Amino acid sequence: MCYTRASAFFVVAVVAGPGAGRLGDRIAHSTVATAALIASILGLTVMVVAPTIPSIAAGITAFAVGTRSFPPVMQAYLLSSFPDDSMGADFGALKTIYTGVGSLGPAYVGLVAQQFNYVVAFAGLVPFLVLAGGILLRLSNSS
Repeated sequence: MCYTRASAFFVVAVVAGPGAGRLGDRIAHSTVATAALIASILGLTVMVVAPTIPSIAAGITAFAVGTRSFPPVMQAYLLSSFPDDSMGADFGALKTIYTGVGSLGPAYVGLVAQQFNYVVAFAGLVPFLVLAGGILLRLSNSS
């Protein structure tokens, strides 16, 4: 069962990333990134509280769409905001910071799951996703 969930996540991700990139090219990248975070929030919440296999599958699908749609559109948004003469260096520095901060998520989940359980750990990620979504919503409204 665990392998099925993990493989479903990656199958959805194969379609979600390029699809989000294409959608972001047609409408604002920040808007698509905000929608991706909303899908992640809803999917993660459903996975944590879902009582049935079909609802867990729906949560996995929404979470996969959200988490795999976010990077391409957010990176495109950031690249478009960097000056042309320093775009590579700016993006490289940001990606380094982004990766470092991103590594705190798995560390947090592991620590909290060890102290409590995985439901508490994953539920604790939702406020961070909501905060990121609020920031992106503000960005998409100012663009």
